[in-house]
Amino acid sequence: MYVKIYSYNVDLINEFVKLLKKEAKNCNIKDLKGPIFLPVNKKKYSVLRSPHIFSKSKEQFEIRTFKYLFKVPLRNNLTISCSEFQESLKNKLVAGIGLKFIVK
Repeated sequence: MYVKIYSYNVDLINEFVKLLKKEAKNCNIKDLKGPIFLPVNKKKYSVLRSPHIFSKSKEQFEIRTFKYLFKVPLRNNLTISCSEFQESLKNKLVAGIGLKFIVK
């Protein structure tokens, strides 16, 4: 099972990573691998400053999405603790953090 975390704020995602590791320890998941840093998505926008005639004058904005990936091993004795781990993370999710669970 993989846990993918994404956010626009680096400080917020780093705090959630600490919480994730603490919850993994509480659920007896010892083989947690990560964080694996995924590429940062950058979206750039250009907006006209003036609504009328000055089309050369533009403001530029950039939105960065930071993503981390964690690998949680799935074994027969860990399936109960993995479901508890998922529920505890969903309950402690803060605004500004996206969380996705991928089972492979």
